[in-house]
Amino acid sequence: MIITVTLNPALDKTLVVEAINRHDITPVLETHVDAAGKGINVSKTLKALGKSSVATGFIAGMTGSLISRALDRLAIEHPFITVSGETRTNLKIFSMATQATVELNEKGPMITANQYDELVRIIDDLVTEGDWLVLSGSLSEGLANDVYYQLVNRYKKLGIHCLVDASKEVFREALKASPDVVKPNRYELELYANKPLKDDQAIVDVAKEICLKGVGCVVCTLGKDGAIAVTPQAVYRVSPMLAKVKSTVGAGDAFVAGLVYGFDEQLTLIETLKWATATAVAATETDGTQPGSIERVRAFKDKIQVEKEGF
Repeated sequence: MIITVTLNPALDKTLVVEAINRHDITPVLETHVDAAGKGINVSKTLKALGKSSVATGFIAGMTGSLISRALDRLAIEHPFITVSGETRTNLKIFSMATQATVELNEKGPMITANQYDELVRIIDDLVTEGDWLVLSGSLSEGLANDVYYQLVNRYKKLGIHCLVDASKEVFREALKASPDVVKPNRYELELYANKPLKDDQAIVDVAKEICLKGVGCVVCTLGKDGAIAVTPQAVYRVSPMLAKVKSTVGAGDAFVAGLVYGFDEQLTLIETLKWATATAVAATETDGTQPGSIERVRAFKDKIQVEKEGF
């Protein structure tokens, strides 16, 4: 089974514009509102791939109720904990001209120690040996930067596989527990390395350092330039795949969904990387954070090239 944990869910409002006009009004071409947060996006995408998952975390207020109802409609099991305050609303502005997204994210509600303990009890009841636990996204107020470290450290001892998609100090702390898989993008890996990573070899070198900490696989997504995966044994380079982009919002989460899909199905790493890349590319063809169809994912997967290099 796959369990996704979203500690700071959101209602994502995506505005599509031709270009951002800094001197006059910018007309909005399309508006899309989606239940989101990284783990929720992963669960939504897994559903589109025909794979079930359980989504958990914290929700609050009217916005939290909207997210809960959206997951009900998708038939995704979601034992979320309801807390005080209001789940955040995030604004995404996608420019057709630059193919870039500006993201304005609110903070989210305050989480108490007792509420965190309640979440741990829920996860305890859900997981069994061999399951995959996906820990992705930012943290709500009140949660310490080492929360992913705590969760990975707890569940790896129980034979649970852990995938972490985080950034900054949350990512750095999580590495101390040696998760099975981490998925930074280039920017997040640069923040970790505290320097620009100007070419593929620089990315590989930093990923190797992370593997030396006990991480089983580092997958760095590079947007339109593909991806690089590094294990203690080899480097895998994923060729870029072009599509008619409607929105890049949620593409990284779709990539994570494809990764955990492949790992849970016990596919080879090369096949898993093809699934992940195809799932991300298919997501860029859709509105907002909606996943691509399984048909589009399969069509892209057959065209993706992955090269393996030994050390």
